[in-house]
Parts: sequence; structure tokens; C-alpha cells
Amino acid sequence: MHPIPALCGRTRPRMEPFALSLPAVAPVGKDSDGLALPPDERYRQVQAFAQLVDQQFRTLKTVSAYAEQLALSPNHLNALCRRRLHRTASDVLHARIVAEAQQLLTHTEYSVAAIAQALGFDDASYFSRYFKKYVRQTPVAYRASKVSAPE
Repeated sequence: MHPIPALCGRTRPRMEPFALSLPAVAPVGKDSDGLALPPDERYRQVQAFAQLVDQQFRTLKTVSAYAEQLALSPNHLNALCRRRLHRTASDVLHARIVAEAQQLLTHTEYSVAAIAQALGFDDASYFSRYFKKYVRQTPVAYRASKVSAPE
């Protein structure tokens, strides 16, 4: 199948970058998790993870792939995310994928299958189940609710 030009090239609609709200850097001290790095270094690692997710969420779907790029173990990356964001690393990844899917469903008229492919899903029905798990609506129902909702 050929990629959708608007999702792969310059003609792609301008969308807001995904942003994680990172809490302020904690004062230097010992954490109960026993991590040896100073708090500002942990903050930097979580920021680096968020940036990688934003850049590579279409192709990398596992926390271990991101952890490897950051030279961390998946468990350590997860502990950092839990400490700083109060959610797991996989929650961060899923939130980014779902946010992009919501943007595409709201601001384009591409089919669900085309959006699934653009987001790296091989199967549109799996994408629909994945989307419904996090949004509690199918992609088609989500799109219909956004089109009919007044702005």
C-alpha cells in the first residue's frame, strides 16, 4: 500500500506537538526508590523519553526500545516515569499514540484504516480495539461525536 501523502510529507496538516506536563524539578535529596542520580538528571531523562516518544511513536511501540536508546533498563525508565509523571512509561506511549489518532480523526477525513496504517498498526481492526480501550469509543464514533459537537 502507498502511504498517505498528507500524513507523510509536507502537506500534512499542522498539529500541536504532544506535550507532557512535567512537574518542577524536585529539591536535591534521597528518593525512597533509591535511585542514585540527582533529581535534575532524572528530570532530564524523562524529558528525553518524552521527546523520543514524540518523534518515534509511529515506529517504536515498546518501552524497551525507548529505554535502549536512552541507555536505561525498561524497569528504570518506568520507575523514572512513575516518580516524575505519576504514570508508567507505557501509559506515556499509549497517550501519545491516542492523541495523534484523535487529532487525525478530528482534523482529517482519512479512513480509519489509513490512520491505523499511518500510526504503525498493521491491522485496522486492532487499531480500533486499541483506540476504544483508551477512549471508550470506536474511532468512527469518536469522529462522529467531534463532527457533530459545536465548537
